[in-house]
Amino acid sequence: SHAKSSAPAPLTDELVTPTSLASYYNIQKPWAGANTKSSMAVFECQNQYYTPADLTTFQQKYNIPVKAVANVTGGNQSDEPGLEAQLDVQYIGATGLNVPLTFWYQSGALFDPFPTIIAKYVAAVASDPEAPLVHSMSYGLGESNIAGTPSSTLDRINTEVQKMGTRGISLFIASGDSGVAGRNANSDPSACGFDPSWPASIPYATSVGATQWTGGSQANGETTCSIANNPTDLITAGGGFFTLFKR
Repeated sequence: SHAKSSAPAPLTDELVTPTSLASYYNIQKPWAGANTKSSMAVFECQNQYYTPADLTTFQQKYNIPVKAVANVTGGNQSDEPGLEAQLDVQYIGATGLNVPLTFWYQSGALFDPFPTIIAKYVAAVASDPEAPLVHSMSYGLGESNIAGTPSSTLDRINTEVQKMGTRGISLFIASGDSGVAGRNANSDPSACGFDPSWPASIPYATSVGATQWTGGSQANGETTCSIANNPTDLITAGGGFFTLFKR
């Protein structure tokens, strides 16, 4: 007779792909038509660019419509692609199938602080009469990192985001990758506390957290990303309560 093995079953950790997203969220045809009034944009900065050839390869790999970025605002250095920009462009197009996409790069002076770049971006959107209707942003800093920013700058940004809303423009911003404590606590436990990510904490934008497959399998549904999960994730979705603005 043979003794039964006590080794645990191999851990499943399925990839999140356009195919699995389409299945899980029931993204079906008909896709947006040629005359669609929908439009979307990804915000990029800090030398993050995309490569059109890589976008085509990605679309062909997952059998989704091959569609180039419709507009580029602010420029793109396709020979210097960045991981963040590549990911943003490829996956927003994989879920917003056939919706015209704008690559919105916001440049800044050499030593411009991050809030200044965001202020320039929202002002540029305000001055664009044909700005895309949905904007996605995957950048942020803990509120503690921008505490020295003049309140007039933050108030102006809030006002511009409100104005976007009155035009029917939605701004979705990633909530961060380091839980409610923010990245400052990654290497310093004494920094633990509520340090939500900004600009996700802007009261007039929509903050979006990250999820992963529960137990590593799509069949189990989704759960909030966390390094404490099994299988573990590389990030813990951000959260918390903003401290810079009145509630």
